[in-house]
This record gives sequence, C-alpha cells and structure tokens, in this order.
Amino acid sequence: MYLEYNFIGDINDITIGNLINWISSHNGPIKHLQLNISSLGGSVSPAITIYNFLKRVSFPVTTHNLGEVTSAAIIMYLSGRERTAEKISKFVIHPVKGRMNGDLSYYQLQELVQLLDADIENYASIVNQETNSLNDLYNLEECLKSKSISLNPSQAWACGIITQTSE
Repeated sequence: MYLEYNFIGDINDITIGNLINWISSHNGPIKHLQLNISSLGGSVSPAITIYNFLKRVSFPVTTHNLGEVTSAAIIMYLSGRERTAEKISKFVIHPVKGRMNGDLSYYQLQELVQLLDADIENYASIVNQETNSLNDLYNLEECLKSKSISLNPSQAWACGIITQTSE
C-alpha cells in the first residue's frame, strides 16, 4: 500500500499525533509513504517525535516540500530517506525561540535557557546527521542561535537538505 499525506500547518502535539495515528491506522503492509509538507514550523519537541517515529518505520518515507519548510518543519522534512521539493519553494532555518508567560524568576529564566539549549542541540544533531553538517556551507549553530537563512531548492540541495531534484 502506497500512502500520501499532505501536512499543511503548524507542528504541535495535536498535528503530529494526528499524523502518527493516521499512519498507524492503516491495515496491511505499507510499502511507501509520501509526506508532502508546507509548514512554517512550530514546536521542536513534536518535530523530533515525528522524526524519530518516521525513522523507525519499516517502509521508505519520501518527504516533499510543497512550498515552505521552515523552522521545526525542517526536522520533520529530514526524516525522509528521499527528500524533494517544488521548484518554487524555500527552506528556512532560524534561531530557536522560547515562550515566556509573565514574569520569570532567575531560576525560571535559567531553566528556559537550558530547554532552548537542549532544543538547539537536538535540532543540530539531526541536521548534522542528515546533511553532513549542511556540507559545511552554513554555520548551523549561528543559524539556530542568532541568524536566519533562507534557501531555495538548489541551495538546499547543495547543503544536503534535498536529496533529489524533482522535475
């Protein structure tokens, strides 16, 4: 059975849970999953969850950029064994951000920084593993801490995010 799923929207616990449940609900052997993505990103933790889930399945996964793969969506996109993109599309890596609700104590601020550091470390580990450290074309740590990059498909292919060009 060949499956195709269009993931359009934010990465969060609900949307990632829905995708995992949809994949798990199919009876019979799955031969291939085509995951089409257009997402401005979202939370890093659910992105890591879907990355790990898709890396563990017994069938090949192809990810395809339908228009924009940004932020945490890069992590999900990198779960594909084969990774393609529309000719008119982009990839964006930007600094990881945290949310603050109201006043924070010194301890709470330290905890937030630790959580951000863990997200940066995990994000970088996945990108480095899947792209050979962006083929040393960009400074990933700088991108995740202070400076955004926006890549067209040819730039994304050059740094290893895309594995195949699509016609």
